[in-house]
Amino acid sequence: MNYEEAKQRSDYKFSVNIPEYLLAELKADWLNSFCENGDPERGAAVLEIGYVDIELNIFAENQVARMSDSENHRPVLNYFCCIKHGDKDDDWESDDYICETSVNWNDSGWRDQLEHDMLEKLDQYVKRKGYSYDNPNFAVCLGKG
Repeated sequence: MNYEEAKQRSDYKFSVNIPEYLLAELKADWLNSFCENGDPERGAAVLEIGYVDIELNIFAENQVARMSDSENHRPVLNYFCCIKHGDKDDDWESDDYICETSVNWNDSGWRDQLEHDMLEKLDQYVKRKGYSYDNPNFAVCLGKG
């Protein structure tokens, strides 16, 4: 699904929830506010289309690397996909981390880059896994699809 097709859908929802302080830290390529045992920023951006979504999660290197330097606060940004197996708001199922982002945070068009990157990565994932934008993914989720 390309960007124009996706934007035409009534169930297309894109939101960015990155606080200003965190955006400044992403631009600096150093997350001062993240500590080794702290929480990452989950759902910093979400793109939902029908029965699938992709979410941007932000971690510091010291939160995810096994043998990391506890002082390494470089950002690690990756996407997490979820599928919906029914029509209720709470029918979402976590699925899998899929890849890192391809966004230049210092570019004035970072928001558009993020939206396009999320759509491209989500569409690749949907095709690879055999998921559907238009129908519940319950059978697929159970390995029956």
